[in-house]
Amino acid sequence: MATHAPIAHETTARSATRRREQRKVVAGTIIGTSIEWYDFFLLASAAGLVFNHLFFEPIDPQAATLMAFATVGLSFLFRPLGAPLARPLVSVFPCTREDHGAGIVTQNTDRI
Repeated sequence: MATHAPIAHETTARSATRRREQRKVVAGTIIGTSIEWYDFFLLASAAGLVFNHLFFEPIDPQAATLMAFATVGLSFLFRPLGAPLARPLVSVFPCTREDHGAGIVTQNTDRI
């Protein structure tokens, strides 16, 4: 009987660790999705209020608004394609240990 106790304790410890990891994944997913939703909300708001006047001023106001919202729609539709399209760029412009954050953009632009 004494041999079963460590196995049960080990299983309980793994279960607790797994639950902790699942909570981290759920929290990260909720935070990431919320930030992404807010980002598209701001983009759509700016498209309706600013982009139509800023980028599409020479044309009819209604057409300018439609074109501004079309740019938001295109960005939303092509968003899932970002990773597969950017993956080949990693082999062309590999990151070094110094590259992190905004440094990736500033240090790799001279290679283009």
